[in-house]
Amino acid sequence: MTLARALEKRSHDIVMVSDKIQNPESLKFHSLPLHSLNTSYLGRIRNVFALKELIAREKVELIHSHSRAANLVSHFARKSWTENRLPMVATVHGRWRNHFAARQLPCLGERTIAVCPYLARYLAEDIGVPADSVRMIPNGIDTERFVPRDLTDGKSTREILFLGRFSGQKGNVIRFLMREIFQQLAREFADVHFVVAGGHVPDADRENVLKFNSSVGREVLRLVDRVND
Repeated sequence: MTLARALEKRSHDIVMVSDKIQNPESLKFHSLPLHSLNTSYLGRIRNVFALKELIAREKVELIHSHSRAANLVSHFARKSWTENRLPMVATVHGRWRNHFAARQLPCLGERTIAVCPYLARYLAEDIGVPADSVRMIPNGIDTERFVPRDLTDGKSTREILFLGRFSGQKGNVIRFLMREIFQQLAREFADVHFVVAGGHVPDADRENVLKFNSSVGREVLRLVDRVND
């Protein structure tokens, strides 16, 4: 969304396509079940033809995809028997399962963006993407909307915010942090507090947070359900 808003300010016409979006603001948005109905070959084929039709209707000139499912659908939707294929850029935000299909059909367009140096190496060394087609660009932050708080404002605690989700590999990362990292930091720094914003939180993880705070002897870790801001 940050990237789309920045491009819109530079007079580009942006069309967002996804299963759903919380707040598209002024951007044009089309709902397409790229993830919820992309688990079968038939679902993928339907998505490919739907996206192909949308590309023609909106006169799209460039695709920027952000997930494995979107990469696959976009890769085939941009192909044409009569014209050159539509250019495509893909951003990789995390690891995939390193299986045959990912290596033989990465579907990452002419240029690929990796959000950290580790992923740039992973794409080149594990998936086999040509290194000269990969660029490392950290996720952009709109510094007009998100401004670091002045730590000299008299606040007696340091708050660390972790944004993610509790599903899939990202959920395992949160659990690892709570189990291994946050515990250690809470004991070393008496003024530190952690806030985890992870969307829907499973009951088992809520229970683990209660145990975490009990073991430390104070409320150090707090979970926040999904918010719009």
